[in-house]
Amino acid sequence: MTTAKPNVLLIGTGGVGTIVAYEIHSVDKSTLSVVVRSDYAKVKETGWEINSSEYGKVEHWKPDAIYSSVENAAKSGTVFDFVVITTKNLPDIIKPEELAEPVITKVS
Repeated sequence: MTTAKPNVLLIGTGGVGTIVAYEIHSVDKSTLSVVVRSDYAKVKETGWEINSSEYGKVEHWKPDAIYSSVENAAKSGTVFDFVVITTKNLPDIIKPEELAEPVITKVS
């Protein structure tokens, strides 16, 4: 019996977020989507290049889906089982729960 992989959305793909995303994706136990704001066009076209003592040199890595905003991820119609937030904690600008709100679905 095969069960579907959970859908994971990662918000915040700076240095830490990108490595977290790569690790989540590398274990192949979920379908990974990410929100990329400033480098969206570049990442969508060519992916990331990672040079790491842990992972070595990884070229053109991309997750399963890439969105330019949380709102666009919500518009995709995907139900996310997990939302991982790896942005800076700046509650005076936007609270994490407000940032993720568009992709949070209520379960009855």
